Amino acid sequence: MASQENHGAAEFNLPPNMEDLLRTGLTPFRETRGYATPLYNVDNHPDLLVRLSHTEDFAEEVAQALASLEDVARFGICVLPSQLFVVDGHCHVVTKKVTGQSLSDILQTPTDHILERTDTLYSGIGNYTIEAMQLGKRVAGDIDDPTQYMQGLISGDSMPKLWLTDLPDGTADLAHPRLKDQNYNLAIMAWVNGIIDVENLTGATLSTARQTTAEAFELSGHTYLGERWVAAFQDALKSRQILDSDEPPIADLRTF
Repeated sequence: MASQENHGAAEFNLPPNMEDLLRTGLTPFRETRGYATPLYNVDNHPDLLVRLSHTEDFAEEVAQALASLEDVARFGICVLPSQLFVVDGHCHVVTKKVTGQSLSDILQTPTDHILERTDTLYSGIGNYTIEAMQLGKRVAGDIDDPTQYMQGLISGDSMPKLWLTDLPDGTADLAHPRLKDQNYNLAIMAWVNGIIDVENLTGATLSTARQTTAEAFELSGHTYLGERWVAAFQDALKSRQILDSDEPPIADLRTF
């Protein structure tokens, strides 16, 4: 049996026999770039890429993760159009293939333009998380690492963009009465770590993203143990030291 759910750009049209292709028309995609998720080419459709995500038991979580990013272009985050298929007990996420280069590779020798674009991206991730907390929405997990982005073209585009290519398969609930405070602070921690990753990689300062931290930390200050969370974030940014959720000081703040 199969089911499907569309996300992203409305113009994302797939072959009418896509479900059959998912069963018999996939070959391994060699350039996995270190992702744990298995990636596949689609026979006779070189512009498409398939991510084999989870078993069908996790279909709702994968759908929620993709849906949580549907309106993020206004934050300056470009997410690949995608469609989720549940075929023969497994989740397949079909996306467009990006022709380009990993952001983490580009940042080894960055231009001023790519640094500005990356600064805007990380400011946008922060604003996306802030709004999700303010509105009590779900926020996508694991979108903060520069290895998850590529600068390049997809079919139908004439100008390269900075794309989130490593699509999330889970979310954090920022409406849950008991869990939202910690979920928000862990999301902010991942974002802060992403800023630090980029700055350590380039030696540059993401000024716009750092300015966004003020509003993010103000929200953190109103959460449970908020002052201690904020102090940890500020210390990390000052020292450019990555925070580990399983190590002090964050481990001491976690309640689950």
